Amino acid sequence: MAHPLLEIDHLRVDFPEVVAVDDLSLEVHAGDICGLIGPKGAGKTTTLRAASGLQACTHGSTRILGFELAREPDEFKRHLGFVPDYTPVYDRLTAAEYLDHFARAYGVANRAGRIEECVDWLGLGDQRNVLCERMSRGIKQRLVLAKTLLPDPEALLLDEPAS
Repeated sequence: MAHPLLEIDHLRVDFPEVVAVDDLSLEVHAGDICGLIGPKGAGKTTTLRAASGLQACTHGSTRILGFELAREPDEFKRHLGFVPDYTPVYDRLTAAEYLDHFARAYGVANRAGRIEECVDWLGLGDQRNVLCERMSRGIKQRLVLAKTLLPDPEALLLDEPAS
């Protein structure tokens, strides 16, 4: 039997003054789309950050394709892409330089070809030589998504994708 794409098992995240996530369990299978909906402060971003390994959890586990974050972090992260709700770009780089930097860091084979695929897919062709500092927030968000897609992850976690 194949593993679910994403498994979160009894996740709990405590901060000094508040329990941000309390005993969350879910499974997401390949092809599924799952959304977390709730008011501000409900723990949506904390859940995504903990599920991706960016936030320590108090209890529980997260697995991608059966690889557990706590036991196999490198393999886990190899299959996961995370797009935060803010746009972390390097302002002094062009879009092409930014994507090439991350393609090298991710060890992407056929860097130039993969960058072109992502640029074309996200409609960033006319932004290739534009400095990131000159881009609108929406273009920066597409650029960060392109960066996240470069290594072709099986699972994507998107924080505030509609913003």
